[in-house]
Amino acid sequence: MAKTLREDLAQARVVYHPLRFSVLVRLMKKPGTVKLVAEAIGESPNRLYYHFKLLEEHGLIRVSGTRIVSGIVEKEYESVPGRYKLSSMAGEDLGGLGGVFGAVLQEAFTELGTALERDHQDAALPLSERPLFHWSTVSLNQRRERELRQRIGQLVQELAAASQDDADEQRPIGVMLALYPTGE
Repeated sequence: MAKTLREDLAQARVVYHPLRFSVLVRLMKKPGTVKLVAEAIGESPNRLYYHFKLLEEHGLIRVSGTRIVSGIVEKEYESVPGRYKLSSMAGEDLGGLGGVFGAVLQEAFTELGTALERDHQDAALPLSERPLFHWSTVSLNQRRERELRQRIGQLVQELAAASQDDADEQRPIGVMLALYPTGE
């Protein structure tokens, strides 16, 4: 399901912390308890309770189920559907934005690397299973750049809407888009 960050400064400050971002990424992939997420990201569960609380208070994750374990209520969490958009919020101290952006790139790099390795090992993979990667620099005038941004925005909205349909038949697909001046 596609996820999207609301342009809310308080929420952005919560997300723009590398540890909380790691928790959110893990929960976007698969619901889990604090203990399961801690194991998955290599942290102590005790260190994560505060971060889970902040993510839940800011509407980024929610309890998806509970169970009793040794007389204690264990909560399972999931990310709240939406799109998470890392964006520049000029003049605001978001603390950790660089670390979060690095975590985003590392996560995408890891997933893409795994897909490329699988593709390399199995030449018989169908086209739908093969990774698609494109990186280039194009020169555009302001009108064309605005058009490109609008078209990409429309595509992202369309994909987010489609991800709400037929959830049983879907599988997660990594998508990362970036438009930025290269300084050339």
